[in-house]
Amino acid sequence: MQNNVLSEEKIKDCLGASLREDIDVIFYDETDSTNLRARELAAAGAARLTLIVARSQTQGRGRLGRSFHSAKDAGLYMTLLLPGDELGKNFVKITRYVAVKLARSIDEFSGIRCGIKWVNDIYAGGRKLSGILVEGIFDESGEGLKYAII
Repeated sequence: MQNNVLSEEKIKDCLGASLREDIDVIFYDETDSTNLRARELAAAGAARLTLIVARSQTQGRGRLGRSFHSAKDAGLYMTLLLPGDELGKNFVKITRYVAVKLARSIDEFSGIRCGIKWVNDIYAGGRKLSGILVEGIFDESGEGLKYAII
């Protein structure tokens, strides 16, 4: 990525035509955490599907509050904010669904065959390529899902 200049527009160009119209993309060269940015958008009442992308994170985090090393240009760090009304009762299946779609996309885009480990990690050639963290923000009753943060 050293010679590529990423931007919201370039990221949107990589998406399918129908998705391009339905998603907001926010790009940061560096942020503390794409998940924190998604939580802020949710707290502000974001109504649209939003992809937050960063070249580096200073406070990236993984499962169980573990820190996640997110060095600049060592990867792309992304969080998808999905309004809950689009999920219905499928929230419990999101991690598996995202893992399968991501593994297939990597294979299709790069030709690298991937495997899924522990439901939320994507591996290829014995090395971890990606980790998937899914969190929910629920309404005041605790029953209705307002947002999924992926």
